[in-house]
Amino acid sequence: MKSKFIIALGGSLFLAGMARAANPEAVEVWVMLQNLSVTIASATSYDYNTVSTGTSTAQTVGFQVTNSGNVAEKYQLRVLPASTALVGGGGAWTLVSGVPAVDQCRLSALFNSVAPAVGTFDLTWDPLTLVAVTAGAIDPAPFIGDQNANGVAAAANRNLWTRFDAPASTAQFGKVNLKIEITAIP
Repeated sequence: MKSKFIIALGGSLFLAGMARAANPEAVEVWVMLQNLSVTIASATSYDYNTVSTGTSTAQTVGFQVTNSGNVAEKYQLRVLPASTALVGGGGAWTLVSGVPAVDQCRLSALFNSVAPAVGTFDLTWDPLTLVAVTAGAIDPAPFIGDQNANGVAAAANRNLWTRFDAPASTAQFGKVNLKIEITAIP
């Protein structure tokens, strides 16, 4: 009689364990691809009009740069190489990061909430070059006023301003169209 009880009890435990276990079970895996994207949510050009040689002037209406991606991003800025030629031909100015001499100009950039004065730009860290530089990547931080462009949240805006330093002198009096490329990076 003793052996029958053990067999009956073992069979009951086996059936009870099977009744509670789900077989099969499933898990879910979700993936979102990183989307790095930048848009200009304002006017995309600014005209300094006519400036005198040897002078500096700052933009009075900024560009609103928006992170239109889905993750935080940084911005790299550079001047496109072909954009230093005079519109309509007749030569070119050389883009420099130092003080402009004959047929040289400097274009600086700054992320700031309001229009900065000409003297607000850091002429060591803010001049644009033909090589992309990441905003805020080192200390002191390039292109950083009172707004940081390193770790910009999705859908957040930054205001970009420029300063133009005209050639010390020139025989090239045409108009130059300097194009700034803004690239979003992780």
